[in-house]
Amino acid sequence: MQVWGDVCRREPDAWLALDDDDAGWPAVCRSHLVRTDPVLGISAPAVLMELQTRLAALHRSGED
Repeated sequence: MQVWGDVCRREPDAWLALDDDDAGWPAVCRSHLVRTDPVLGISAPAVLMELQTRLAALHRSGED
């Protein structure tokens, strides 16, 4: 998996991944995954809300 390979190489403190297919994602990564709508992508209201919430949480944790 391309995203997981990048995370392993760079070892970021915080990260999120966007994908419309959660198949094949390792269990250790799932808490970082925002699953997008296969047709609407991030424009689906529930997905957009989750993404905004998760980004705000990352921003808050970076202020510590």
